[in-house]
Amino acid sequence: SLPGIPGSQLTFQFGYQSLNNWQMQITGEHIGRFYANNSNSVEVDEFQKFRIQGRKLIKMGDVEINFFAGINNIFNVKYFDNVRLNAFGQRYYEPAPGRNTYFGLSIGI
Repeated sequence: SLPGIPGSQLTFQFGYQSLNNWQMQITGEHIGRFYANNSNSVEVDEFQKFRIQGRKLIKMGDVEINFFAGINNIFNVKYFDNVRLNAFGQRYYEPAPGRNTYFGLSIGI
């Protein structure tokens, strides 16, 4: 098998927008097992992760104010975010962040 190519990969998104400009989106992702080296002796386990995001858009004349927030890795899954293929010294893995949140505000004029 070619290293770095998962045996399966699936992504889904479900979004909702209300009449008063509230938006919500849920995203799920499955990444199947794959190998980290050419000899297929180092296997990276499959994982699933989910995130939820929301936003509210407010228009005031020519100004748009966008409030947004989200939670990444809702279930705090432990997985490797960056796998270095055929890495020197067998340093294949870089861990992914656990559950994390973000929020912000943007203003467009």
